[in-house]
Amino acid sequence: MMKTWVSASIFMVMVGVLTVDAQQSGGSVGASSGAGTTSIGPAPASQGAEVANQPFSLPRGFEDLLLGLPVDEVKKRLQNSPYFLYRGDPDVSLAPVDKQPIIETAGVRFVTSGIFQFHDDRLYTITISLNQKLVDFYSMFTSLSGKYGDPVSLSPAEVVWQNDQVRLSLEKPLTIKYIDLVVFDQIKAAGKAEKSLQELSREEFIHLF
Repeated sequence: MMKTWVSASIFMVMVGVLTVDAQQSGGSVGASSGAGTTSIGPAPASQGAEVANQPFSLPRGFEDLLLGLPVDEVKKRLQNSPYFLYRGDPDVSLAPVDKQPIIETAGVRFVTSGIFQFHDDRLYTITISLNQKLVDFYSMFTSLSGKYGDPVSLSPAEVVWQNDQVRLSLEKPLTIKYIDLVVFDQIKAAGKAEKSLQELSREEFIHLF
């Protein structure tokens, strides 16, 4: 009963999105915009609520570019990928805050670019921007929902699928993001601990006077 209600809710949300878009463009629902793409208009005000909250199997990355891989292995796999124009070290930089490696590379055909972020030499976020001339938001949403079930949340900015290991999001205008939640939570916890330590030191300094 709950699953039927959730599916119906998502269907109504997407119908509302496409109806608004069709009204704005002067066309009908499902009208194409460009070479085989479907436009997605502004999201209804009802979006943003939690849609579902149940664990399900999610991928740990795109193709063989998987969360948790070391930097050198990601470089090797990017060189062999048909979706990225990886040039080697010129595409590698260090994050200004924590000096962790970041690989930013151009994409091929369906992919416009990819960003791969690391922590302790392990890949923990993947951000892939898609070519909006060849792929559209609604097609991606439909495909991901068919594979991974109802999203855990839906908002005007993004659709999110998540379990206790991985967060997969489809973000507007057209970006796919994978996050290793275990590593991400560790980074957040470390940041809070550092902030608490800094605050403690500040209080100790004040009490010296």
